[in-house]
Amino acid sequence: MILTDNIYKLIRNKHNSMIDRCDNTKNCSYKDYGGRGIKVCLSWYDFFKFAADLPDDYFKGAEIDRIDNNGNYEKGNIRWATRHVQARNRRSTVNIEFKGKEQCLTDWASDLDLHISSLTERIESWGVEKALGTPKGTRLHNRWDGHVKSPERLAALAKPKKVLNTVEYNGNIYTISELSLECGISIKLLNKRIFERKWSVERAVETNLLSRHECAKIAAAASHKEEA
Repeated sequence: MILTDNIYKLIRNKHNSMIDRCDNTKNCSYKDYGGRGIKVCLSWYDFFKFAADLPDDYFKGAEIDRIDNNGNYEKGNIRWATRHVQARNRRSTVNIEFKGKEQCLTDWASDLDLHISSLTERIESWGVEKALGTPKGTRLHNRWDGHVKSPERLAALAKPKKVLNTVEYNGNIYTISELSLECGISIKLLNKRIFERKWSVERAVETNLLSRHECAKIAAAASHKEEA
């Protein structure tokens, strides 16, 4: 691989990391590399020999990936790959076979247009066959399964729905709320006049609203007239 100023530092860091995880027992990844026998070939301890043997198809964001995950870091077993491809090549990756096709869980989730956590839950609940054979959009759980309504709830549902009271005024049929908007008198007062006091609709609508002071004056005048 031809080194340029843009990728020299990048390749140098990858070279150092490769050697460290294979040789340094204190490296957090040592157990997955040097700890299980993965080695760096002797010639690649020389940075420039390592760089010269790398494939020329480097692209931005590429990671050094071993083609044989159990093989060493050596010429012929190295490629540039995305992190997604690299993750699929890990020995911890479990492949699932379904209808003659074998691939990892991530790829199955992509095929079904599902989040990987959703597919994992499907497999745990349904098993592989149903999980991979059921299209997206099918509910994993129906929250009403096994639900039984109580006798009280059934009785409440059986009751007839409340019918809105309507009245006729000037040849038109109104609900009380509609009549309230039409005449500017509150719903509460209209209900009280029409249904409690049994006033006619015309009287309920056409009787002006009086202030408490005015009502007191009228009451006092009526009382005075009776006394006279």
